[in-house]
Amino acid sequence: MRGSFGIDPRVWLLSGLATLAVPPAAVGLAALGLPLAVAGAAVVAAAVAVVAVTWRRLPDTIGQPVRGRPLLLAVWLAMTVVAATQTVRLSTFIHDVEQAHLSVLPERDFFRKHACLSAYTEASRIAPSGKNVYDPSTYMGRTIGRLEVDLFQYPPAFLLLGGSLRAISEDFLANRAVWFLVQALAFLAAALALALWIGGAAGASAAWLIPAIWLGTTTLLTLQLGNFQISAFSWSIGAMLLAAGGWAAAAGALLGFCAAGKLFPGVLVLYMAMRQQWRPVFATAAWAAIWLAVAIAWFGMKPQWDFLLYQVPRIQSGEAFFWIDDASAAPINYSVYGFVARLRALGVPGTTRDVGNGLASLYGASILLLAAYLGWRTRRVPIGSAGTRLSEAMLWLALLNLGSLRSPFVPDAYALVGTVWLGTLVVAGLERRTIGIAAVAAVLWLAFTRVFDGLLPDGVPAPTWMLVASLLIQVAAVSVNVVAIRMALHKSDGVRS
Repeated sequence: MRGSFGIDPRVWLLSGLATLAVPPAAVGLAALGLPLAVAGAAVVAAAVAVVAVTWRRLPDTIGQPVRGRPLLLAVWLAMTVVAATQTVRLSTFIHDVEQAHLSVLPERDFFRKHACLSAYTEASRIAPSGKNVYDPSTYMGRTIGRLEVDLFQYPPAFLLLGGSLRAISEDFLANRAVWFLVQALAFLAAALALALWIGGAAGASAAWLIPAIWLGTTTLLTLQLGNFQISAFSWSIGAMLLAAGGWAAAAGALLGFCAAGKLFPGVLVLYMAMRQQWRPVFATAAWAAIWLAVAIAWFGMKPQWDFLLYQVPRIQSGEAFFWIDDASAAPINYSVYGFVARLRALGVPGTTRDVGNGLASLYGASILLLAAYLGWRTRRVPIGSAGTRLSEAMLWLALLNLGSLRSPFVPDAYALVGTVWLGTLVVAGLERRTIGIAAVAAVLWLAFTRVFDGLLPDGVPAPTWMLVASLLIQVAAVSVNVVAIRMALHKSDGVRS
């Protein structure tokens, strides 16, 4: 069926998403040795072929949100063009680190030289030497070209990621481009797969809202930094989709690595256990043990002991993130501890470091209880049934979002990527969409993609307006997750009854 401008909407959708995927794929292949022009031509040809072959396989309903609405499609195309333009700029910086003026937020020096990925690759390089990979002195003051080496803060199983990238190349800049490709394509694939799995009108709307997630400063910035946060979400969601489809072993491999390396995705394991989804639960536990065993075989036992005896106490005390009490850090930390630190900066009495650490620990326990409760509450709802898929997806993302805030330090550069994704599902699930709702959604999108990090020099106290603004953003973000949970339970109860 022909749509707006004489082209089926499904073609527009896939072409738009492919446009976002092409630049990261091109620079990733170029990092593997292909000339950039050849890599670009090959990726474009592959993208055209994929769109031509697959668009008819999408359900016709996927085009409903824009079918017969040329103005709406034109707005979507404009948004996608802006997103693609930003992607080309970022991809150029990934390909050539000297083009820092094309980075996300180029006016902020911190983001022109920061690369979270450096911690992953450097830790995997250092680990076999017997040094403590969690000792800050191992990394501080070091650079790779113009990029600073970041601190490694993850459990030992996470060393496998950096080691795998270094097995491809010992060139960090090549690793950076390949990882950019992997993260970008994994997110686009997971977001589209989730929308198609949800199906119906809600799934169709979620699919068309993917460029809005991508265009957010936080999404692009996370991809630039190479931080695993966006992959923790996309891989975990991919695992839940595989589990719902009966692919327990594959689901366990993905979720097992995320849980072993990033910890907070483990809330989904507890959720599935209470829903009695035993196959993916056991598969996840088995794969987590396998990843740990491989890490021990590759890097030895020293990182394990250093994590347990050195790093864990430092995480619990807050010493591992020694900058979180700096005057300039208060408005950028969206963790539970950051909430307390922000109140402290505003002069609220009793908001000490001990109170912040205690509240964060209590919050972590509460999230585990919430995951268990949500799994138990929905245990009688058929897994993956057409009427409950949107509800399940919202619960998955909400648990991931809330679980991620337990970490002592969750910078605004990537803290709310998952909440923006969840917000698109909330909008997609609304039965009525008015101009007022669209305006509220736009304001929240602007707030959740706002980044204060890098605005203030180190040690400079944050102004009151910034503290209040970030406090309101954090409260709004948590509220969106709570609203999503309530919506999901309401829909699930309706199906069960």
